[in-house]
Amino acid sequence: MKFFQRNKVNKADTGSRQDKVAGKIAGWLLSVQNRFAAFMNARVNSRSGKVKRLYLVIFCLLFGGFSFQAFLSVFSGKENKSLRPGQVAVPRYYNNTEADTKTPFVSDGEIKRIERFKKYMDSLTGSPA
Repeated sequence: MKFFQRNKVNKADTGSRQDKVAGKIAGWLLSVQNRFAAFMNARVNSRSGKVKRLYLVIFCLLFGGFSFQAFLSVFSGKENKSLRPGQVAVPRYYNNTEADTKTPFVSDGEIKRIERFKKYMDSLTGSPA
């Protein structure tokens, strides 16, 4: 009756298989990155120094302008929920001295029980069994 038995998978085997698959994916991604970098390098190196500087200035102005606009939009009067922080909720017993004095976290009975357990555990270190 071996028809209904499941095949047991060796866990070490699945781990090595996953490592192999992850290695192949990582290798493929690196090769794609290298090909893209070579393509972009070939395109940029064919340009003159003045054109490269112009591209750099345009890039800095464009993304610097976006960053500056995002920074200023936080301080503008417009309601923009995505950039405004929400209200911080303070826990009920934070910095409340009354709650600390009235309700102990651990009762005296619990403390005694813990002490007895600690003594018991210490006594076990001395016994050979």
